[in-house]
Amino acid sequence: MEELLRWPNPDNILQSIIDKIRRQQPRILTFVRHPGVPCHNNFAEYLIRIEVLKRKISGGSKSEEGAKAYAVLLSISTTCKLRKIPFLRFIRESLKHYIRTGKPLLLKEFVEVETLKKTV
Repeated sequence: MEELLRWPNPDNILQSIIDKIRRQQPRILTFVRHPGVPCHNNFAEYLIRIEVLKRKISGGSKSEEGAKAYAVLLSISTTCKLRKIPFLRFIRESLKHYIRTGKPLLLKEFVEVETLKKTV
């Protein structure tokens, strides 16, 4: 990889690849530095497979906005499931937070608040 990054006089296409690798370099070989981290994203693909099948069966979204909203909610629900966070409670708290502040509630902030509630 280092040889590629030092390639002399790359054309525009190769330069764009080199630039992308430079930006992504800390994450590209994570599996080499951390044993137990897979070198593929099969798990992520598996997590969304069922939802993709449901979308295909139902005919999908009728608009681009609907498709984007579905993708965001799928991402949030999958992350909640992996972190054992109650999805509906997170959505409810997120909406309340948005109404109060005009900003979305991050999962990290939700977890911090839930942790504080348990200690009080």
